[in-house]
Amino acid sequence: MSEDNQIGEEGVKGLGTALVSCSNLSTIILGLSQNKINSQNVSDLCSTLSKCNNLKRLTLELGKNQLGDFDLQGLDTLLESCDKLQSFIFDLEQNSIGKDGIIALANRFTSDIKFSYLDLNLSSNNIGIEGISYLGSALSNCKNLSSLKLKLFFSKINDEDIIGFAQNFAKCLSLSSLDIYLDHNLIKDQGALTLCSAISNFKSLSDLTITFMSNQIKGENAKELGQALSNCCKLQNLTIMLCRNEIGDLGVSDLSSGLSNCLSLINLNLNFDENEIGNNGSLDLCSGLANCVNLTDLTLSFENNQIIDEDVNKIGLFLLNCVKLQNLTLWIDCNQISDQGALNLCNAIAKCTNLQNAMLQMNYNEIDEEIYQNLMKKLIKAKRLVNVLLSCF
Repeated sequence: MSEDNQIGEEGVKGLGTALVSCSNLSTIILGLSQNKINSQNVSDLCSTLSKCNNLKRLTLELGKNQLGDFDLQGLDTLLESCDKLQSFIFDLEQNSIGKDGIIALANRFTSDIKFSYLDLNLSSNNIGIEGISYLGSALSNCKNLSSLKLKLFFSKINDEDIIGFAQNFAKCLSLSSLDIYLDHNLIKDQGALTLCSAISNFKSLSDLTITFMSNQIKGENAKELGQALSNCCKLQNLTIMLCRNEIGDLGVSDLSSGLSNCLSLINLNLNFDENEIGNNGSLDLCSGLANCVNLTDLTLSFENNQIIDEDVNKIGLFLLNCVKLQNLTLWIDCNQISDQGALNLCNAIAKCTNLQNAMLQMNYNEIDEEIYQNLMKKLIKAKRLVNVLLSCF
């Protein structure tokens, strides 16, 4: 509610007054982004929320309000008083929070905190190495935390920062679900490897999303990165976003070799857009993933690379071996696929015995309009397929 309305100080006071009479609420969602909120507003709001003794789920969105290091007063009172809180979504995106603010925030995450789900958005702030290291240490104190989403887009994070974070974060042993978003930063190979090595300590982890879009990763340690993730022996759902880096064929080959040991995977989403990947990379990816025999959901994205007919032929053969596959999404726009390559791939997809939903994007390749119509007819005739979306323009 109230997002981007510039309700200001008086509006927040009125909102707080209304909430005072709702002390039995168990779920509160407050969208107050872009509303010229100041430190006193935050303090008053937290004071009011702390009186909601039955609060179990809280969403507090304070993004884009120019809040600084000392503008989060009252948060400690809120977290201490709401001792039944199970889920906390806290958005501080695009404020002016630096090291001191992050340390002050992290100090609120103590062993007394009982929530099991935390979604923390600190994107587009300037938290620095001390701040992010302290955050990693503080999160490890949340012994009841089983599910964490951490968003750090556009935060000028480099290898030194992420290594400091990972060394402390490695102690979050209770996590079963982790989403960590590090897009548009300055992370290189060693930083990515150190973070994944830390994550490999989470033996209970079943769901992992990790995004490194638009960083400076070249794939020099890609095999070790994949092997580190394979140590999460219970991992069933995995998303890795590496688009707009410098992975290349060797990086994809090495990563897939490491991931070949992730035998429990059911849902896999890999994004390699704009990474100069050609023949060897896609072929080795299919070979490396051949051991993942339990896959039911697969998303592969190779947009704007150097994929040719031979590559999609290999992908087709790989898909035929995924005997449990039910849902498939392939994004291979802006490559060098011709009519024959598209035909072979669609023939393979039509023969996947358990496939129910298929979405195939092959825009901006070398596929004739008439061939596109034939491909659609071929996929529609595969009666097992409930939903089909094919795009080739």
